[in-house]
Amino acid sequence: VIHGVNRVQRQAAVAMTGVLRTAPTDMVEVYAGLPPAAIHITKIQLAAVTRIATLPALHPMTKVARRAARTSVKRHQAPIHGLMDLLGVDPSMVEDIPVVREWVLPRGWVEVNTDTSKEEALAREQEQEAEVRIYTDGSVIGGKVGAAAVLYRGFRPVRTARHHLGEDKNYSIYEAELVAQILGLRLL
Repeated sequence: VIHGVNRVQRQAAVAMTGVLRTAPTDMVEVYAGLPPAAIHITKIQLAAVTRIATLPALHPMTKVARRAARTSVKRHQAPIHGLMDLLGVDPSMVEDIPVVREWVLPRGWVEVNTDTSKEEALAREQEQEAEVRIYTDGSVIGGKVGAAAVLYRGFRPVRTARHHLGEDKNYSIYEAELVAQILGLRLL
């Protein structure tokens, strides 16, 4: 199997690079940026076996993988038997790391607020106790699309950032809002 893969990979490498067909295979593979086929296949096999060996205990494939690693089958060998024999991986020797499924907000998480009116925004602003605040806005005015962000410490603006994206036929308000948020993050 490896010989056939090597031959096809060499033909592809020669076609990609345009070298003479009499050039040595290892040089052509290096020039094309391709790993040797045998090493690449072994790497793929090892990744597959590692994935199988690290499956959780309740997964249906775990029992099959452990049995395949324990016993050596001579006839009617399934691909998993060959992989486990070839690479010598024992799933029972792999450490179990518990999966954390809860979503935990880190301390100091960013709070995003979008207000629908000026009055609502002003009322929320007067209630704010945060030391650092960032305001962002993307807009389309006069056919031009732009974005801006302002960093406040207390009640004093410390830094501002502005970016002109271009004409409104090339950019949308959504892109402007996204650029404004990126500008706000850069101000931090």
